Amino acid sequence: MLHLQCPEQKHMKTTTLMERFPYRFLESEERGWVEKYNMYTKRYNHMYEVGCEKQMAMLLEDREYVLWLDPEGVNCYVRDRVERYDR
Repeated sequence: MLHLQCPEQKHMKTTTLMERFPYRFLESEERGWVEKYNMYTKRYNHMYEVGCEKQMAMLLEDREYVLWLDPEGVNCYVRDRVERYDR
């Protein structure tokens, strides 16, 4: 009998690149992604699929970028002071 596996079921080695609570950044041979910790379930959930290596490098470097991608609408790129806008 032939046993077929879905691509998601393949045994892939997953590497955690960095943990910056509540986020963690992971990669496998085929892809990279960001997971966010859920306080209610006490588990990490898939939050964002990373498009390429450059984007992952930017996510690891820029703390605000991952907040910008968060679907929960977390405040990001907030200025310390606001300048007056005159027309």
